[in-house]
Amino acid sequence: MVWPEQPGNKSFRAAVITKGNDPISGQKVFVPDHKLFFVDFYDSEPAYYLCGLLNSSTVQAFIDSHNISIQVGNVFKHMNLPEFDADNKKHKELSALSEVAHNEDNKIKRQALLKTISKLGNSLL
Repeated sequence: MVWPEQPGNKSFRAAVITKGNDPISGQKVFVPDHKLFFVDFYDSEPAYYLCGLLNSSTVQAFIDSHNISIQVGNVFKHMNLPEFDADNKKHKELSALSEVAHNEDNKIKRQALLKTISKLGNSLL
């Protein structure tokens, strides 16, 4: 899961990245450079869950209000987010919705998913 060091004039956003298809060498793992912060996960479900939490409007407002506009820094330093619980139905739902949103190409459907993700993420904080 990654987020930019410098979000520019946009609000904070996070994303889950996995592998990409390079036309010459096949499947490759994305490796963030020094302009991206990242958290490594062995399983995708907790990564999509955390991504959903970080993209909730409550967390975004907190981050936007506590960071200067040119550098995000360590967003986890001042937040206490609930850890992923595989037995919690809402945690699993947030993870699943986040994964669906990552794969949605239709802008209108994606925006609706992001609103649902934000609402569910906010309810878990």
